[in-house]
Amino acid sequence: MSLVTLMVAGRIDGSQLQAAAQLLPALVVGAVLSRVVHRRINGRVLRVFVQVFAIVSGAALLLHSF
Repeated sequence: MSLVTLMVAGRIDGSQLQAAAQLLPALVVGAVLSRVVHRRINGRVLRVFVQVFAIVSGAALLLHSF
């Protein structure tokens, strides 16, 4: 959606489209793996893991900005 919006606004160039195309395989692999993981991991455990990951990532970004 971001690429479409940028394209409509005329604020995208070929290098950005090429970078997006290079990330497509990772997107597909992540989508497939998420289905496998979602079936095997308890929803509560996954939710806690995602929250802890978000908190640690946010803290790392805040510390890095100082």
